[in-house]
Amino acid sequence: MAALAHYDLDSPEIAYYGFETNLLYRVTAASGEGFMLRLASPGWQGTIAGEREIKKALRKTLWKYQLHQEQDLFDRAYAYIREYY
Repeated sequence: MAALAHYDLDSPEIAYYGFETNLLYRVTAASGEGFMLRLASPGWQGTIAGEREIKKALRKTLWKYQLHQEQDLFDRAYAYIREYY
């Protein structure tokens, strides 16, 4: 897969993971280290579905670390994502 050429991974294994707004693949390097590869069309995050997916993923991450009640943290993280991604 051409997208993986940008990363220094030795013999990665690639498995389809799912599709929401993006195609998702689980990538496992020869070392056993795992990654997720997301392929998206340019500008996808500017759509309503894209914004919803970003907010959902951010809330899941904050929940995982028991930070889901920190609205200010959510707001600052989301603003950062909107600006740089």
